[in-house]
Amino acid sequence: MLAAGGELAADEECVDRAIAVHRRLPLPFEYARTLLIADEIHRRARHKSLASARLNEALQIFVRLGAPLWVERTMRSWTASGCDERMRRPP
Repeated sequence: MLAAGGELAADEECVDRAIAVHRRLPLPFEYARTLLIADEIHRRARHKSLASARLNEALQIFVRLGAPLWVERTMRSWTASGCDERMRRPP
């Protein structure tokens, strides 16, 4: 919501705090979903390397959890972002 109002820095701060909280919890699926949101926010702020790192981490978690629909969604985000192909592909 902050990003929609043009407050990208505040939005990045909020999502980074959410990532820190999720990282400590035993909820890997929710953590990966938060990483996907972070990707979108960091891309809007033109922080491409941070965005791609968040996507890559989300992809690895979704693969490990056996969540093919979320793997597919993450790969679509990767393609839409225009990032390079150095991202690790799922097995």
